[in-house]
Amino acid sequence: MGFPVYEAPPTVVVSAPVSPQETTYVGPATQEDEPPAGGAHDWFYCDSAKGYYPYVESCPEPWHAVPSTPNGPVQP
Repeated sequence: MGFPVYEAPPTVVVSAPVSPQETTYVGPATQEDEPPAGGAHDWFYCDSAKGYYPYVESCPEPWHAVPSTPNGPVQP
């Protein structure tokens, strides 16, 4: 008398379909506290702090670009 022969069921591997992932491009990081780029000779003023960048390090509202030299003739 022999032992009964059992066969294992076939191995089936199922995986989820793979789709290509979408590539997202991100620009360079910016800091909210820095004033925006202005003219070469602009200063940036913060109304609530009543001061200019970089003496005022952060501003809760948008910075105001102010020309570093006044318009009109320079007075002695």
